Amino acid sequence: MKYELKTDPEFLHVAIMDVTVEANDYSEEVEKQLKKYKQQYVLPGFRPGHVPMTIIRKRFYSSTVLSQSTQLVEDKIFDFIKENNIQYFYYPILTHVPSLESISSEKESPVLTFTFKIPLIPAENLPLNEIVLPEYYHILVTEENINEEVVRWQKEFGKLITSRPVQEDSIVFIQIKVPEHLPLASKQAYLMPLVSKASAPQLIQLLKDKEKGTTETLKVKEMFSNLQEAEPILRVKENDLAQLWEEQVDLTIMETYVQEPAPINADLFNKVFPNENIETEEAFRNRILSSLNFHYQREANYHFVQTLISTILPTYPIHYSDEIYYHLYESITKKQSNGELNEEIKKAFNKIVIEEKLIAELNLTVEDHHIKDYIARYFMLNKEQEDFERKIQTIMYSLQQDNKTYKNLLDDVKHELLVKKFMEKYPVISKEINIKEFHHILQSQNHKS
Repeated sequence: MKYELKTDPEFLHVAIMDVTVEANDYSEEVEKQLKKYKQQYVLPGFRPGHVPMTIIRKRFYSSTVLSQSTQLVEDKIFDFIKENNIQYFYYPILTHVPSLESISSEKESPVLTFTFKIPLIPAENLPLNEIVLPEYYHILVTEENINEEVVRWQKEFGKLITSRPVQEDSIVFIQIKVPEHLPLASKQAYLMPLVSKASAPQLIQLLKDKEKGTTETLKVKEMFSNLQEAEPILRVKENDLAQLWEEQVDLTIMETYVQEPAPINADLFNKVFPNENIETEEAFRNRILSSLNFHYQREANYHFVQTLISTILPTYPIHYSDEIYYHLYESITKKQSNGELNEEIKKAFNKIVIEEKLIAELNLTVEDHHIKDYIARYFMLNKEQEDFERKIQTIMYSLQQDNKTYKNLLDDVKHELLVKKFMEKYPVISKEINIKEFHHILQSQNHKS
């Protein structure tokens, strides 16, 4: 096999590799496969296993040469990449395969050439001296935050009790009658959802102080702030919802509830943190504190990495062809691109490239002990206990069963290590802020983007 590696003349971060396969590379495997076909192939007029090899070769030679040589090339290309230390961003993309017509059992075994395009991690160093590095936020958890979390868990595991009339914190079971002249009425004459201030604040405000059994005639657009809010409650598709938006509906209050918070006791502690044997309110609050600290450190890491990448992006041009982006999109999303890749999608891939470049420049690798340490802190496991290793392995096995969950875990570990190494190497300013300030920063950035 011969390899010829060159840079795409138009796109600097794409390598083009031609791999040439000669007969002596594939002929042995091809002959083995043809002998298998001879034993298996059934053709009228011949006993099983006795079809002449000339017929077998005529029927199967071309496809066997192509399949065996393709398999050989795909197996060997990674050896070449590793031996030559090619820093690739994504797997080589096979862009040219020899045609079956070019292969014939009646001619001399051909020399075949396969072409790959390899998206490379850019060789240029990141321009970290040319940008303003973002701040890293140490997020402070206060007693107020712990109190809010306790109340949240009390609500989560509380129970509904009937109450009247409707108040701001009520959960209301309502019946909505769809106007008979609408086509939708034949499908859904009545809708009977539960609504609350969280799901429909405008509607709860309209029903405030109304008693059970009250019927109100309201326009749909008066009940909801927007179509997105109305859709899950009315359980109709957006185009059907447009029919209802200007219509009046009869709305009847069937029942009103309020949520009675769960008492702060061992039963609540066990529901929130199962199998941790928390017995006192102080221990419960300390466990909430550790949980919030861990959560917000993870969020701070993610925020720092994403802000850093977004800051680098405008100063670090990445040159891939549309063909590369199409392939990346279809491979990662498992969807057809239909030729519609906008700049935002390309930018999303470019951010991943910059993250990979950061990891490469920091010589960062995620190893088993990093993952175990992260899991131990997340699940508050005692490393001194005899069954620590067994617990870790059980949790890791459970996480690995869900590819998405395990990928998220690896991303969290990677971000933590990246932040730590980056801050050791570069002059990053750390700033302490509270949770409210952090949420305000996140909302401001989302609004800008």
